Amino acid sequence: MHVRILPWAEAEQLFHALSLCKASKTLEHINISSRNGTQEHTSDSLTAVRQFLCFKELRTLRLSVHCPIYLDDDLLFDAMTTWPYIQSLSLANWRPSPAILTFRGLFAALRICPQLQDLQVSVDTRNIESFQHTSLKILTMDSCELEAVNVEAVARIIYSTLPAVSHVKWSNGGIPRLWSSVNKHIDMLRNEPSSTPDRYITEAALALS
Repeated sequence: MHVRILPWAEAEQLFHALSLCKASKTLEHINISSRNGTQEHTSDSLTAVRQFLCFKELRTLRLSVHCPIYLDDDLLFDAMTTWPYIQSLSLANWRPSPAILTFRGLFAALRICPQLQDLQVSVDTRNIESFQHTSLKILTMDSCELEAVNVEAVARIIYSTLPAVSHVKWSNGGIPRLWSSVNKHIDMLRNEPSSTPDRYITEAALALS
């Protein structure tokens, strides 16, 4: 569907009407775009993503509008869970507005949508902080497969999220060779002159995604 102008109120009515249609169990493709912007200035965001969660067979969702489209970490995760066959997701807002979605939420959602090939969303690039637990000092790990383990990535995620853990211990079922290598990399990170846990947060998330 292509329209010249799609104001916020009319867009919300359209999305709501679509969510009530009988094709909710069979509709696979939604493509809505507006060519020109409106003169209205609203801080309200479009709720298209939440309203379209009813379309379980969705393969393509492409929105090109001149209003912000609400999308946070939880909503993207819910959407990817609800749309297991999604291949293309494009939420284009031609009127600049602050993003809410974080890299953490993006990476979490990408893990559960193996068929996704095309993605366009707004991400808060200022928010690259990952979870940190600063009080944990002793970490003991059980058994783990040695084959195909990215030791450096494991070390970086432990170093960035558990800054008080100086080294990892292993239980009787653990693999000394693996955790010894992880600890060696943690020591290397700690001894780097310009190394800080925050520096490796995004790198570790990318390596493990």
